[in-house]
Amino acid sequence: MLQNLLLQGLLVIFAVLGAGAAFQPEASAALCLVFQCVMLAAALQWCHHGIRTAQIKAFLQEINPDDAHGKWET
Repeated sequence: MLQNLLLQGLLVIFAVLGAGAAFQPEASAALCLVFQCVMLAAALQWCHHGIRTAQIKAFLQEINPDDAHGKWET
């Protein structure tokens, strides 16, 4: 769910900043920089979430070794 929210949020932010750059061309460089900073933060959050999901999977498979085929996700 978090990853989907990140993608949807980035789409909205891109649309808003793109419209701002279209209407204020002199501010387009600053708006591009803002978007790159937002993308960096989103990428870091995406990686953090992925690492934590892998750690949870490893923990659940450790406490229940019979579940080697992905039933932990349900």
